[in-house]
Amino acid sequence: GFGTSQSVAAGTALLVIAINSITALIGHHALVSEVSWDIPLAMGASAVVIAQIASRIKLPISDAFLRKLFAYLLFSVATFGLIERIFIA
Repeated sequence: GFGTSQSVAAGTALLVIAINSITALIGHHALVSEVSWDIPLAMGASAVVIAQIASRIKLPISDAFLRKLFAYLLFSVATFGLIERIFIA
């Protein structure tokens, strides 16, 4: 790896995702009034609740497995974004 802990790597990735989300919201500010906010708010609230529950559960999962799983997740999101950008948009 790059000598970065899993928590710092995950936190950095989540920060980048948050910044991308905020800039997309600002870029589409004209459409904000058309958003049905009940769905995003429910998703956000459930994410907070699930994160709190998951942080208290201690599963016997190795750090190496979590790093690989997180890398696959990020790769999948990037691949989806690339495919969407090239073939759909």
